[in-house]
Amino acid sequence: MEFVGVGLLIRSDPQTHEVVIQQVVPDSPAANAGITNGLIVSKVDSNPMQGRPLAQCANLIRGPAGTTVQLELVTPDRSQTNSVELTRQKLKL
Repeated sequence: MEFVGVGLLIRSDPQTHEVVIQQVVPDSPAANAGITNGLIVSKVDSNPMQGRPLAQCANLIRGPAGTTVQLELVTPDRSQTNSVELTRQKLKL
């Protein structure tokens, strides 16, 4: 299966309704940036993610190949927040 994105599989936490990274696709922009499973996606291009439907969050992360997306990521213990800019590309699952 081929898709365009940054290489993140996300899920919604049933308790907090936060968007959590479930899996990072190997050799993807996300993997190359050092993003790991379990991080919370708090914002995509300055849009807050908490409380949004998961499909809407995924659509904000996806986009045309070659375009960039800014993700604000928070550690599960909320001790650190990092912003990372990734370039979308074609990926295979």
